[in-house]
Amino acid sequence: MTIPCKGVCSVQHGTRQAQVMVLAPNSWSSISYSYGASTVLYATVGERSSLLAVKGGSGVSPSRYSASCAGGAFVFDELTGVATWEGHEIFALDVKTGDLQMQPEQSLTKTLDATDVDAVRRKINLQCTIFGHYEWLPAGQGPVLTHSLQLELRDQTCWAKKRLSFAHRYHKGSRSKNDCRSLCRADATCSHFHLLNNECYFFSGICKRPNDFACQHKEQWVYEHYPGCGERGSCIDIKVPNFHYVSGKYCPRGENVEVAGQGPVYFKQGLTKQETFWLQRYDSSRSDSACDSGDWAILKPDPHKDYQNMTMGYVELHGSIVACLKSSNSDLPSDVFSSTEVHLTVKKLSETSARAVVAAPGCQKPNITGKDRTEAEEEEEMSVFPLVFDDLSTDPADDHWLHPCECVPPSWGSLPPATGDSVGEIPPGSNNEFIVPPFQIVEGEFVCAQENLLEIQVLSEEENSDSSACRTKCLAQQCPYYWEGEVMSSKQCRIYRACDELVRELGTVGSLYGMSYRKSCRIVDPQMCWHVTKRRSFLGAGPDTYSCLFQDLIQQCDHKLMLGGMGVGVCGTCTYAPVQGRRIYASNGECVDYDPGNQNVKVHPCHLDKNQKWYFDGELLKTDYSDSCMDYNPSTGEVYMHSCHGAQNQLWYFDGALLRSRWDNKCLDFQPMSKNIYLGNCPGSNTQHWTWIQAVHGGQRLHTDHDHGRCLRKESDGNLKMAT
Repeated sequence: MTIPCKGVCSVQHGTRQAQVMVLAPNSWSSISYSYGASTVLYATVGERSSLLAVKGGSGVSPSRYSASCAGGAFVFDELTGVATWEGHEIFALDVKTGDLQMQPEQSLTKTLDATDVDAVRRKINLQCTIFGHYEWLPAGQGPVLTHSLQLELRDQTCWAKKRLSFAHRYHKGSRSKNDCRSLCRADATCSHFHLLNNECYFFSGICKRPNDFACQHKEQWVYEHYPGCGERGSCIDIKVPNFHYVSGKYCPRGENVEVAGQGPVYFKQGLTKQETFWLQRYDSSRSDSACDSGDWAILKPDPHKDYQNMTMGYVELHGSIVACLKSSNSDLPSDVFSSTEVHLTVKKLSETSARAVVAAPGCQKPNITGKDRTEAEEEEEMSVFPLVFDDLSTDPADDHWLHPCECVPPSWGSLPPATGDSVGEIPPGSNNEFIVPPFQIVEGEFVCAQENLLEIQVLSEEENSDSSACRTKCLAQQCPYYWEGEVMSSKQCRIYRACDELVRELGTVGSLYGMSYRKSCRIVDPQMCWHVTKRRSFLGAGPDTYSCLFQDLIQQCDHKLMLGGMGVGVCGTCTYAPVQGRRIYASNGECVDYDPGNQNVKVHPCHLDKNQKWYFDGELLKTDYSDSCMDYNPSTGEVYMHSCHGAQNQLWYFDGALLRSRWDNKCLDFQPMSKNIYLGNCPGSNTQHWTWIQAVHGGQRLHTDHDHGRCLRKESDGNLKMAT
């Protein structure tokens, strides 16, 4: 249409007249981003891609932008520009400017877990279209421009193939490699796995010194499990043989958004300038033609020409190229983070091959600062430090941090959180393992149930004046509980064989005591332990993985206090914990195991259950699982497991390196060929030499000096033999 008035026209209607300007906008002919239809724009859950600006040349830009992706789970909010997949945000599009940024949120992990379960790294591929709308009100809709994009949403779990040594190995049954990896992926405690003859194994406790006794599984090829990794948040470990100054850990430092070299940019901080390099996709627009299109280049820093915007994450590099790397895919990071190991082709160096894996995430210094509080606030509110450190190569949980219910380590001293009272009550030289004194469970009108009563003694005037008279009578019978107090003005001593329930008995006033003949330890802070863990667990407000002596009766007493405290004067608090048994290692790295089903003791892969924990109860040798004791028949010399009766043929003691029986002072011995355990005359050969090796907090391992590492094993006939 030709307008003779050249865009400004007069319009007249009757006596009314007005001037109107007529415009014909020069709109864009197309829209595009630096990522084209043949290039994948990817992001890992929890990470953000670079901000991509729309391009369209000269003229008037679209007045509004929108997006659409194939698939019924995709939804785009045209008002906010937020795109979601199954309700999880995946990218944001500025509806006014067209700027695009991928930002898949963490919750998308649940959706990824249900896709392609056999894949090393799970992902969702989307074919999307970005629309540029021209809306000229009131004239109506103008042209609509489009640009196609391939988007990829990636899992944050990565794997790397490593050769390491470990303290522990756990058998997970017969599985395929994919099934074993999926099992490890779903297990938050799994850090390494490998497959041997279609048998799946998990490993824990990386050895710093492979020659240590506890390092049983040396030089194992394993797959290392890295949760929370991604191309823009994790590092790449590149190994170029004979070029150690180029090899090392390259970590994300920004984004190159130029078309020819787009993608993440990585940086290796060397000890010197000569060992410091950049890694990015090769920019084919460079004039040097040093690498081929699709290669990734290692560049020297050029402080005079390089540009880096930390706020925008934008990097522009102009340094000289040292090496060109090429993987099977045109995108090296995608290959590395989607595989367990990537072999690279190298150019510009004398070496022609290299290896790349995901680098293990490092441990940063934790933030242990907290809000300052006044002394009054600290006295009013008792709190536990929130950080928990654990040594995965040892059995105890959280053993780099002290929970108030834990045993005080012998070398801890009086440092917090251990209280001065707890440290002061530990006998010198005991290693915090000792027989505790009589423990007051409750003071008031409560005693044990009548059916557990062994005897009642009315104390004489002389015994009445001796505060230890009742305790002495209990010790003579090895009783577990006794009560002393007044009944109708007479002083009584009651001896109990057990105590499962506190029973109120009107007219009595006294104290119920518990006796332990097993070595125990003083815990860090009894008051904080009770308020923070024990009471909360008893009321169903949290877990409790720590045990203490007489805990059930203490909880009963505390419950009665909370209900009004009728008849209760004082309740005891968890103060002592039994020293747990320790595993007995065999030379093959497995442990002595007690099978409750057939009463057999055998060597079995190590675990943390009670049937592998052995300890001395006085001079009785027991497991944490049951009360069976090591016994021996004096007439035959055979050694076997039997119900505990406390006779001298069940009592054992060390005499230097000899383990003797109290029955006749003979020594534990074994036949090197048959491995049968028996009692022999002392002294004999070095097969009679046994050693307890101290571990963390008094733990022990028992082995023989004759054949180091062999351990006790009970056969079906009750005989104990040496096992490999």
